[in-house]
Amino acid sequence: YLICNRVETTKEGQDTNKRLQNALRKFLSKEITLLGLLPDDKIVSRAVIKQIPFILFNPEASVSIALTEIASRFIKQSFSEDLTVKDRNFLGNLKRYFLGKKAHK
Repeated sequence: YLICNRVETTKEGQDTNKRLQNALRKFLSKEITLLGLLPDDKIVSRAVIKQIPFILFNPEASVSIALTEIASRFIKQSFSEDLTVKDRNFLGNLKRYFLGKKAHK
């Protein structure tokens, strides 16, 4: 199984998966299953500083949501190629800020 960590975009994660798939097929004659993509999120470093798991530090963070989805897919053994990274953008961040779902500092 593979989890691509700290990806900026869905395309970046998919490209990484394809490169690893090709290398494993060519050199080891093995296949891997992509479990998911974890977006690069500043919450992780803040949680590390506080010594709190990032999923507990901010369950609403994009990386926390992605990890929860990956765990669910693994438990259900439900794998698909339709994996995406929730791209962070200004309007999304602004909306979370005003709705009270901003990151812990």
